[in-house]
Amino acid sequence: MEKKFEKPSDRDREKETLDIFFEDKDFSFIQSDEFSKDDAKLISYDLEVIGLCEVKTMFKNVEDTEFVRIGLRKICSSQEKSILQKLPFLFIWRFNNAIGSVWLEFVKGKVEWGGRKVPREGSYFDRELMLYIDKSCLKIIDAKKL
Repeated sequence: MEKKFEKPSDRDREKETLDIFFEDKDFSFIQSDEFSKDDAKLISYDLEVIGLCEVKTMFKNVEDTEFVRIGLRKICSSQEKSILQKLPFLFIWRFNNAIGSVWLEFVKGKVEWGGRKVPREGSYFDRELMLYIDKSCLKIIDAKKL
């Protein structure tokens, strides 16, 4: 079993990102528990689950990168969840100064070997096949509260 590396500060940043992203939407979210395979459930205002969501973090300004990346395994497991639960899947990237998002069915990119330059002790997947998505595929919102 793979070791979990998520810290409480990661969960806090994830929650803050979700709060900002959904503040002007017609639906909201419930943050998943820390061992869930998705970060949040998208909910309608009558509390019906209408989608699933994954939040990724880039500690860069949006203008300083050409692409976002995500593990190919995460894309595949998200697709499986989306199909089995018959729910759309949303990916959100948090930058220092903006938030970008794309629905699973609109993801386009190229696959390359990548990940952390120096894998963490106990991690199986710090180096893996990654999907690199051009940031032009993302809907970007400037987040004034960041």
